[in-house]
Amino acid sequence: MSAPDRFATQAAQYEFPYHYIPYLDSQGRAARVRRLWWGMEYLCYQHHAVELVTGLKPGSVLEVGCGDGRFIGMLQERVTRCVGVDLVEPAIRFAQAFHPRVEFRCTDVANITEVFDVVATVEVLEHIPDAVVPQFVRGLCDRVRPGGHLLMCVPSDAEPVHPKHYRHYSEALLHEHVAASGVALQRMSVQHVFDPPGWWSAINRITCNSTATLEIPALNGWLWRYLWRHRVAAPGKGRHIIALYRRE
Repeated sequence: MSAPDRFATQAAQYEFPYHYIPYLDSQGRAARVRRLWWGMEYLCYQHHAVELVTGLKPGSVLEVGCGDGRFIGMLQERVTRCVGVDLVEPAIRFAQAFHPRVEFRCTDVANITEVFDVVATVEVLEHIPDAVVPQFVRGLCDRVRPGGHLLMCVPSDAEPVHPKHYRHYSEALLHEHVAASGVALQRMSVQHVFDPPGWWSAINRITCNSTATLEIPALNGWLWRYLWRHRVAAPGKGRHIIALYRRE
């Protein structure tokens, strides 16, 4: 293998910084992998949301509560201007490292003055206290240009409320919270994402748990294809809700 080929082979390994995958846990025990039993489902959920946004052919997208930038980073090749904001400085530093061509700011959405074709939040609204929800949603709507779109992705009340969340959502509650903003919005679509069958949860428990992780490429490929084909669930059944609104 020539020197340039060797360099290219090594460089290709940095699709993700693999040196950071092994780690010491809180008890000082070494681990070779990071266990995310929900990871494949969440990846599917994000890809589905990305497809919805790219189908709108926006020229600009703002993600509020962008975290480490995964969602907005997946849009950077398809959208001319991508901006992510979050209040957590370490998250923004990760986002900047992973997606250097996206503009990230550690700030409140209230400090943003620009308007965008699409404003998105992915798993953010459930972290907002009840009393602040109307103000927060109004701040999102104010950043949507007239005729632009607001994308809201939230956990469904088909799942128990996580201790770090204030609530999970039904379709009705989500629409109520969006309407509380007082901004004229037209509801374009609502989709419920993934209702896992019992065998899916069983495979997850067997192959990814606190004792062991089993990675079988052929099984992972089959699970992904099944998940993608069956990602849209019946109303009230999916673990996630994705709602798209248009600003009048």
